Amino acid sequence: MNMDASTGVVAWERDAEPSAATSQELAFDLFISFSASDSRHEIFGRRTDIASETKKRLEAFRHPQTKRRMRVCTYVDDFDLSPAIEQAIYSKLDSSGAVLVMCTPGAAASPYVKMELAHTRQTKSPDRLIPALIKAAPSELFPGTFSENTLAANISYGDLANRRAWIKRIEMEAAKVAARVWGVRLLEIYDRFVVERQRRRIRLLQGAALAVLLVVVGAGAAVMNFLSAQEARTLADHRRLAAEIASIDRAWNSAGDIDQAKRLVDRLEKATGDAQPFELRYFSGITSAEKFSIGRFANPVDALAIAPDGSRAVVATQDDPVIVFDPRDGRPLKTLSTATVDATAVAFADGGWLVAGTEGGIVVWNDTEPAERLIALPDGVSVERLALRPGDVSGVVLGSDGGIYTFNLSSPSLEKVSQLQGDGPHRVIFTEDGKTLATFTDGEGVTLLDGTTLEVGAKIPVPDMRFEGEFAAWRDLLFFSAGDKIGVLDTANGTFAVSGFMGDFVTTIDIHDSGGLLVIGGSWKGFELWQTPDLREPRTWRYLESLRPVTGWASSVHFQTKGNMLIGASLGGDIRGWDTSRIGIRSSYSHSGTVNVIEPIDGTDDIVSGDSHGMLRRWNPRTGDIAWERTLGDDVDAVAFDADAAQVLATSTDGNVFFLDAANGSTLREVAGWGPLARSQNGKTLAWIGEDGQSIEIVQRGAEPERARVSLTDIPAGEDVELDIVSLALSPGGNILAAGTGDGRLAIVDIQTRRIVRHRELVEGVLWTLAFSPDGKQIAAGGSDNFVRVVTASQLEDVAFLAGHWNTVFNVDFSPDGKTLVSAGREGVLRFWNTGAWQETMALSRHGADMDPGARVVAFDESGERLYSGGAMGRIIVWDTKSVGPSSP
Repeated sequence: MNMDASTGVVAWERDAEPSAATSQELAFDLFISFSASDSRHEIFGRRTDIASETKKRLEAFRHPQTKRRMRVCTYVDDFDLSPAIEQAIYSKLDSSGAVLVMCTPGAAASPYVKMELAHTRQTKSPDRLIPALIKAAPSELFPGTFSENTLAANISYGDLANRRAWIKRIEMEAAKVAARVWGVRLLEIYDRFVVERQRRRIRLLQGAALAVLLVVVGAGAAVMNFLSAQEARTLADHRRLAAEIASIDRAWNSAGDIDQAKRLVDRLEKATGDAQPFELRYFSGITSAEKFSIGRFANPVDALAIAPDGSRAVVATQDDPVIVFDPRDGRPLKTLSTATVDATAVAFADGGWLVAGTEGGIVVWNDTEPAERLIALPDGVSVERLALRPGDVSGVVLGSDGGIYTFNLSSPSLEKVSQLQGDGPHRVIFTEDGKTLATFTDGEGVTLLDGTTLEVGAKIPVPDMRFEGEFAAWRDLLFFSAGDKIGVLDTANGTFAVSGFMGDFVTTIDIHDSGGLLVIGGSWKGFELWQTPDLREPRTWRYLESLRPVTGWASSVHFQTKGNMLIGASLGGDIRGWDTSRIGIRSSYSHSGTVNVIEPIDGTDDIVSGDSHGMLRRWNPRTGDIAWERTLGDDVDAVAFDADAAQVLATSTDGNVFFLDAANGSTLREVAGWGPLARSQNGKTLAWIGEDGQSIEIVQRGAEPERARVSLTDIPAGEDVELDIVSLALSPGGNILAAGTGDGRLAIVDIQTRRIVRHRELVEGVLWTLAFSPDGKQIAAGGSDNFVRVVTASQLEDVAFLAGHWNTVFNVDFSPDGKTLVSAGREGVLRFWNTGAWQETMALSRHGADMDPGARVVAFDESGERLYSGGAMGRIIVWDTKSVGPSSP
């Protein structure tokens, strides 16, 4: 659930464990505290009782152990006629395990609600009092009860499109409240609820179909077959949703702060389809290119700069003097005087000068001078921003009064030359050639001044844009943070371009001298590198690299002017340096949606890749040349080739298997079925999931092609076990097929006899991925319990249990020589395992931890020298397996 933009309050998935006195000992699990006015809300054209709607959704849930429905108390339904209303309220509160407060202005003004809150605070632990966000922040309506960081159930409706979406939101929030009250996992609540609801619906439909069957037998049979297929699809969709919730639930247990909690609940809403598209940015990152880490300063880092020759760097932190250090190894060189405490800006000027902006003016220092000098500002004015003319010893200061002051390092004073209009905040920056100075003011726009005379030139109104964080310049282009986007100003023609959503709040930017590399940092506590084929066109930018995270919001980042050094700092007080020449990545290309599948084409440099927007593309990652691309409709979730690579098989989530011409992508034919696809090494045996979701279609190419079906319903299973198939793999020789199910079972099918010969429960949850070793003797499996398991293909006996991922394992693949197993996790990390000792040898992160869905797919080419990975934000990365060194994210 997203943070409410107007209130700053976020909803929660799970908070502290309940108090020792459980609700099972009481008459009611939950008491809803609300005002009578809450029954008169106008919601999407209908008068609505919010408390009643919420109660109805809550009472639909059953306790996972006792199977008893939730018992909810309201004064409308559960109070007796009594003149002693105060005692009646206290009695019901004492008989309830927790209290849900409807946070509305009416409730805030109600004396009864105030009475209920006061009594609850006195008699129950704080975690038993749960706010429900409707129109205003709980901390604003009930400041003595809830703080700004209180996590609330979000049942607001103002940001939704229709009533149906609101009811769905209440349903999800009610599940979270029930999990909180009972102290159980959300999955245990919602899993059972969804299954029961779907079964009720299907029973109703089947009843109607049975009535039709009594009248028209033939038509009735067709309807029943249709309903059976629909039920299989519905349950398969539920299993996928359950897997999403399970992974979120596990990750929540390890969450350590509110920021992480916000992102986890956002992911939950994304899993249930209630949120707008968004991205998450927590990075584990690669450390192979990291050269140094300067511990952690006790205070946030406000500013950072690198000398043009790369010999020195300078850092300014809150409450500390400015420190000069060697950027090549992080070694401290000099600490300036206390006059530089709380410096807000630092920069190197031509000739080795160091300039620091402070409360009283600018402090300048050079190795050739015995002491620092202060060039003072007028009393009461401090330095907000500092801009030096490139290749010069002069520049401008932006004062806290909105004034622009010029200075020269040889002069003892600053001269005010201009006054900016508007309330600010303001920014100033020179273009790279120093010919233009730009001033940025929120709500006003941009003013361009002559870089030498500072005469005012063009004014560019941008009333709706906010200018935040650090700016950067490259030639005549200026780059700035525009919240969660990046803006580009072309000072030559006064035009703006704005990037797409960058995932979170961007706070700092810099451009490499070449113009081909951009680095950003932000509120996700990390840095990213982007390839920039055309800096003027953000749509051409391609994500390249996620660097190791820092301990707070990124505050400053800079490339060394000459060389391959990158230094970043954070408000958490840490500084890190990277050697950009050591990034072990060959190339990176993008889809518009999540990359679900990658299939290298043997004997060529081409691959076929598909994404969540239905795009299927054949292209060459070395050159970027696209042979063909086409849209299949829904998500492309599987790809395979036939024996001679003349045909491409692709499946989509609308239930079709497409046979395409590999040369041009045209459709040859379609059949009903589902992904994933499985292919033998010679391509003569292919398999996919049947239309019912619980059978496997097997095609063998020979003199006379054969097609057969194997059903998993033959496996003995309990009443509540659903055997929907979610993963497939064929042995290299094509004689054995492995199938994984939504309830974690692994089944082995003999291709010749078309029979299930072995099966076992392998994974707790969904068995998402399977892969045979090159010799066909072992099977690797991964799923929603975050582990990788390896078993023998002959008897399904355990070989290895590999722990390392902290989220769902989406894909596994063996290298062609069988010496390495690679697994891709939802946390965005690729983990490499030595198949001899079954030890982790390397972990690489380029897809972003918790950037839903992180790393989705991995695939070796036939040589094993290249590894392809894909996942979140449409990124496909081509790894050179010989050059990438070990790392520890």
